[in-house]
Amino acid sequence: MAEWKIKDLILAIMFVCWGVARFVSCPEELRFSFPRLAPVLLQWLVAGLFLLRSKAQGDGDTLALSVTAISLLLGGVLVSLLPVKPWPMYGATVFTLGTALTVLSLGALGSSFAIFPARRALKTDGPYRLIRHPAYFGETIMLLGVALTVGSLLGWTLMVASVVAFVFRIQGEERVWQTDEFAAYRQQTPWRLVPGIW
Repeated sequence: MAEWKIKDLILAIMFVCWGVARFVSCPEELRFSFPRLAPVLLQWLVAGLFLLRSKAQGDGDTLALSVTAISLLLGGVLVSLLPVKPWPMYGATVFTLGTALTVLSLGALGSSFAIFPARRALKTDGPYRLIRHPAYFGETIMLLGVALTVGSLLGWTLMVASVVAFVFRIQGEERVWQTDEFAAYRQQTPWRLVPGIW
């Protein structure tokens, strides 16, 4: 088995284990509520995508890798602030919408999936026809649901910092894609994250 495939297998196992740990550490009465179950299901989806993805044809620079790590940390800290109680309806609804968009976008990536910037087959269909980074848009909506639920200044600060990190992540990913194919896609789909804005 190729070395890159072994690494992906190890990452898949790690994400499955993190999902199991998140599931069993949740209070039993909340374990099957959607806001508590969604991150577990997302981690298992990511594990499956690690197993399916193809070999990268190019990787991001050190700055892009660092920004991605910081972004993941910010999101994790924000989620850790969630109270151990049922979510208010408004927070759960926004989070559910964001989760649906994220799952749809990650599923559309299939073998092109990556967490850190990398160049695989370019996806231009499904949600990628509307904006170039729909998974980040979905994750932004998810984090908005978390910030609404947490409802503290720290929560909102982490939410804003996460969005800023997404902007830098997008720029880092697009630096990897200096190809004619991507230039044509950028003309066809001009918006990176929010249609009509950026």
